Amino acid sequence: MGKFLIYEINTRVWLNTLSRRYKKPITLANVPDEVARELGALGVDSIWLMGVWARSPLGIAGALRYKHEYVGALPDLTDSDIIGSAYAIGDYTVAA
Repeated sequence: MGKFLIYEINTRVWLNTLSRRYKKPITLANVPDEVARELGALGVDSIWLMGVWARSPLGIAGALRYKHEYVGALPDLTDSDIIGSAYAIGDYTVAA
């Protein structure tokens, strides 16, 4: 059996980047066809959309306790910017 190549995408960052690129909100429901073709051209076997599942409220609360650690790099940080760990899954539904 050969190697299996997985391409991991940080979903929130990727969608925000695409939204800036296309100057409109991009969600999983409206990713432009050309972007899908770009991904297809990578020659990977699978794409992992990291952080696509709803995060745990407990994980978010824990991340908020460290807000003071982030403001040095992100001075305009708000609580809504802190979404918690993509690995602290609260529910297997697609996050808003």
